[in-house]
Amino acid sequence: MRIITRRKIYRAFPELDRFSDEQCREYIRRVRLSQLRELALFLSLLFVGVGSLMGAVHLTRTILDSPDERRLQVELIVRGMAWAYVLGWVVYLFLVAATPCLLTLLTRDIVLGAFLKQALHGHLKRTACPGCRYQLLGLPLGDAGAVRCPECGRRTTILELGLDGPEDLLPAAGGHTVS
Repeated sequence: MRIITRRKIYRAFPELDRFSDEQCREYIRRVRLSQLRELALFLSLLFVGVGSLMGAVHLTRTILDSPDERRLQVELIVRGMAWAYVLGWVVYLFLVAATPCLLTLLTRDIVLGAFLKQALHGHLKRTACPGCRYQLLGLPLGDAGAVRCPECGRRTTILELGLDGPEDLLPAAGGHTVS
């Protein structure tokens, strides 16, 4: 979604197949996450980030306190290979610092993806015809904000569907906005 994953999550929904990527991205921007879900996302990221950082610090202290580490350090210094010891620690510390960051980003993508899928499913249920469950996304609005279902012919207003406005039905597949 952001840095690690570049999936097009909207392509997991066959109802959105007839729309362009730009239209789907705009649709996803309108389907907002609730504040409770945003808090859950923040707490899960905090837990993973802090937990993995604490694990990395503990591992580093364990290695530094081991007698084998001290023997290796002395042996490399005696052989004139202190640079190898320093280089090894630079690489190790980079990996230790990168691991919590990568785990946090991966967790964010997984949790955000799950929340977004759930929000999209809920919104797609609301944009279905109450009579036959045919998807009304992209259909033009008629008079008084009503849309006619091409499947069963039922006339439904956006208020009956529980939508905020005509933009919740997406622009038409041809790229024109719903008026």
